[in-house]
Amino acid sequence: MNKKIFILLFFLFVLISMSAVSAADLDSSNDTIALSNDAEAIAIANDVNAIDDLNENYSDGDGKALENDAKSVAADKNNENDLLSLDNDENGNILKAEEGNLYDLDRGIGEYIITATVDNQEINIPITAAPPTWYVNASKTSSGDGKSEETAFKTLKEALDVAEDGDTIMIASGEYKGTDNTELSIYRNLNFVKYGDGEAIFDAESQRRIWTVMNRFVNIIGLTFKNGNSTNNGGAIYMRGGDVINCTFIDNTAATKSTSYGGAIYCLYYTNVTNCNFTGNYARYMGGAFYTMRGGNVSDCIFTGNNVNSWGGAIGLETADNTEGTVTNCAFFNNTAKYGKAISSSRVLKSIDNNWWGSNNPDWNELINTAGIPSSYAVLNVTADTQTIAPGSKARLNYAFYRNGTTEILSIPERAITLSATGGNLDDTSGYMVNGEFSTEFSADTIGDYEITAMVDNQEIDIPITVAIPTWYVNASKTSSGDGKSEETAFMTLNEAIDAADDGDIIMIASGTYTGDKNVGLEINNNGLTLNKYGGGEAIFDAQGNEGILTLFRVPSININGLTFKNSGSHALFVNGDLCNSTINATFINNTAGNCGAAIRFWGDLDNVNVSGKFIGNTITYDGGAIYVGSMFNSNICATFINNTASRTGVALCVNSNLDNVNISGNFINNVGGNEIIYIGGSISNSVIQDSIFINNDANKIITAQSGIQTINNWFGNNATNYNIDPNVGIDLDNWLFLNATADPSEIGLGKSSTITFDMYTYSDGFTYLYNKSMNIQLDLTQTLGELDKPVASLGEEITYTAKDNGNASVTGTFETASQTIRLTNNDPIIPTEIKIANSTVDLKANDEIESGATLTPADAGNVTYTSSNSSVAVVVN
Repeated sequence: MNKKIFILLFFLFVLISMSAVSAADLDSSNDTIALSNDAEAIAIANDVNAIDDLNENYSDGDGKALENDAKSVAADKNNENDLLSLDNDENGNILKAEEGNLYDLDRGIGEYIITATVDNQEINIPITAAPPTWYVNASKTSSGDGKSEETAFKTLKEALDVAEDGDTIMIASGEYKGTDNTELSIYRNLNFVKYGDGEAIFDAESQRRIWTVMNRFVNIIGLTFKNGNSTNNGGAIYMRGGDVINCTFIDNTAATKSTSYGGAIYCLYYTNVTNCNFTGNYARYMGGAFYTMRGGNVSDCIFTGNNVNSWGGAIGLETADNTEGTVTNCAFFNNTAKYGKAISSSRVLKSIDNNWWGSNNPDWNELINTAGIPSSYAVLNVTADTQTIAPGSKARLNYAFYRNGTTEILSIPERAITLSATGGNLDDTSGYMVNGEFSTEFSADTIGDYEITAMVDNQEIDIPITVAIPTWYVNASKTSSGDGKSEETAFMTLNEAIDAADDGDIIMIASGTYTGDKNVGLEINNNGLTLNKYGGGEAIFDAQGNEGILTLFRVPSININGLTFKNSGSHALFVNGDLCNSTINATFINNTAGNCGAAIRFWGDLDNVNVSGKFIGNTITYDGGAIYVGSMFNSNICATFINNTASRTGVALCVNSNLDNVNISGNFINNVGGNEIIYIGGSISNSVIQDSIFINNDANKIITAQSGIQTINNWFGNNATNYNIDPNVGIDLDNWLFLNATADPSEIGLGKSSTITFDMYTYSDGFTYLYNKSMNIQLDLTQTLGELDKPVASLGEEITYTAKDNGNASVTGTFETASQTIRLTNNDPIIPTEIKIANSTVDLKANDEIESGATLTPADAGNVTYTSSNSSVAVVVN
């Protein structure tokens, strides 16, 4: 077979045999070539086995089918006809091998089309040409050929020895020390790229500079340089130009000469430094971390703790030959220098905007020398999605670098942030601000005010968070409803607030009158709500005789404070189920129902419930004119009951079943009808009715307790005249109170005063003693033969009585139909008109102060005549 045809057939065989290879199957890290008849991809690398085989088996010695370095494609010069022609890509560069000539791609990088023609059959083959890649891995036990990860070199020097312009050297994570990795000179335009997890660290061990880069088009990506030490400029790298990206420079030094520049990097020409981290580097003269002579761009870098004796603690950026310099989106912290702790330059730079300078109030005179003053810079800010949270809920805190004077977030490089709080819990107490932002959450279980403090570099920032029960506002006077979250944006109706509230929330209700089906006839299903009145005046829920006002359907707890419920036609407040851990302090007026509590119907048991307020004019057909309850445990009722009516049991209070550890107290006045004012139908233990007033109630009995109940210090209208007469109560009393009064003094002259005090006293088994508690009642005061300094007084309050006429006077204190009167004697003393003196001498005093012989004015002594039987005694008339 003709050798030329055999070569072509072999070439076609390779195409067909590899037709299943696609672009997804190609691995650019392997030095192989792939041929595909679907034109998806063909890669050319430094050494291609398929081409080697072709050269070895099908070369006639006069020419090569393909060069083994993959640079050329050839035709056999002995054939009279063209075997292969090479066509161009779309850029118009014609690639063609004529008879007897070699064609070399000359390491060109790009996309190519190879066209093979036999007779009338043409095949097009796409080829991608890329520069070779070399691999270095310090962890290898021995060096390979550097053409793959598996066969990587051990040292960088080995890769430099074989690499050519445009090649890429992939450097595995690990530590690279010694003169085969440091103190190296680089002359070609190469790409140095880290691969693998962890750092690829070049450590000069403070013995030497790490690299000297003499080519202006070098890319250094992802590497770490530490402990470089130069005798001149550039402790880690001296370079003529290029790009440094995602690199880290630690503790590098350029300090041997007094004019040493660039503790980490010294660059002769324009350089881009991007997303790098410079820490603890030192130069003696200028640019503690980085120095460039002819401009450059520094962006997204971090400079921390770098130092220089003279100029530019972090950066020395000169702009020789009219070049320009920019420093943007960088972070500077704790760098030191005599001039320009952050930046020093020979003239104003094109831009030094949008950097973080370590605090919200940078001192430009200290930080920047000559380079200019930035018009925009980063300031640390904190916001919260809410600054008031419920116990146990969370506030999200958002920290961000804002452009000064705006809310635009600047993407500053990663900065550490630490947080603390005066209490409560932070999800994170430390972290990093990434792309200029950091978020965490705060919570606390205890109500109170908290402060969260964050620290980034030299900037401290605080935000207060209040932990409180969520509060909703209702105001009937509003012309339209808001979102209910403040007094200004209050809902108009209670129904809106109930719909918005969650368990445990507070609903604040402004004074005013609330009517209609959005305010009465409502059902509450949220547990633990608190309904509070706010503002002056009453907050009145008026059912206008139509229906009940609030129904709690199997809600374990509620708190109601300061509201007024009136004119309901069926239980103003209906608690359908057991209730615990609750407080009800409200006023109930003129509510009616057929049975079981006109004001409040507790259709279940109470445990740890406190009821207070006023119950006035409520009417029930049968039991519990004001309150009806099943059983009570660990609870208190302390309220005023006036003018309530029931036809059967418990005009004021009907407890249908048991009491255990219950205290009942209050004022029971003018209640009418039924068998008793208080009815208790079940067993009773550790419970008492005490410190109460029962006055002018019209019922068969005051109290019915089927099991008997302790009664202590209750007043049934007794006073000092009948203090020892048993009140008609209906049960045996342990003791009772009576009203008494005292006067000090009880005898006074005209124009003189006495202090009157009304108090309650306890009578018990023949003994009386002052009642040591205060009852909140007001006595109406009357008097005879004088005047009082006030018309009403509380128990224990001092009253001043002044005598105006002689005689037996009195002062009376009255509460409802009960009263007490205290008697006083008003006596004006008789002044003698003649004094007879038997002694030969006498001393007279006027007002106990003025001696005889002084001139007495009429105001002191009146009109006095002195006479004597002895004619030698002078007569003095005033």
